[in-house]
Amino acid sequence: MSMELVRKPASSSNDGELDSSSAQTIAGAKTFTGALTPSGGIVGRTDGVAVPAGMIGERVTWASAPGNQAMTTTMTDWTNASISLSAGVWMVYANVQCIAETGTAVSNFSSANVVITDTGNAIVQEMDQQLMCRTSAAASAFQACTLAFSFLANVNSSTTYKIRVRRIDGAGTGSATVYNQGTNRSQFYAVRIA
Repeated sequence: MSMELVRKPASSSNDGELDSSSAQTIAGAKTFTGALTPSGGIVGRTDGVAVPAGMIGERVTWASAPGNQAMTTTMTDWTNASISLSAGVWMVYANVQCIAETGTAVSNFSSANVVITDTGNAIVQEMDQQLMCRTSAAASAFQACTLAFSFLANVNSSTTYKIRVRRIDGAGTGSATVYNQGTNRSQFYAVRIA
């Protein structure tokens, strides 16, 4: 008497659990209603390829890098110093290279004022900083600095943030400039975190 063995299909009685004995590929969109706890941690891209738009780790920076710009005493946009973000949660960073210089009389002072605003020019989360300098003798004073900004942005719909600048003269007439050339590189970027 001979007996034929028939392979039985995998059982579905495990209530949707995955077989942990071998690697498996899951295709298509899946919804998890319980906690998802990967034993090896959540791994991001490791192949050097940019993270796709809409994914955690996406990085956005200015579309066209700004150049150096002298500040006036009126708050103005730093040309091309803006970033546009889609809906999500973002960490926003700016490192702005700037210089402030005073007039030449004793006690002249001047400052470079840098802010981050929305498209309506409202300052975002108190992102407002100044680099100040004052003369102590009859000669101009000069200060160079990187002003660093960071904030968490919970974006509900597409939003643009921009860097705006102005010079404030307290006494005498000074000068102030934002820089983005050579070794004086400024940065403005955001990384999606959710």
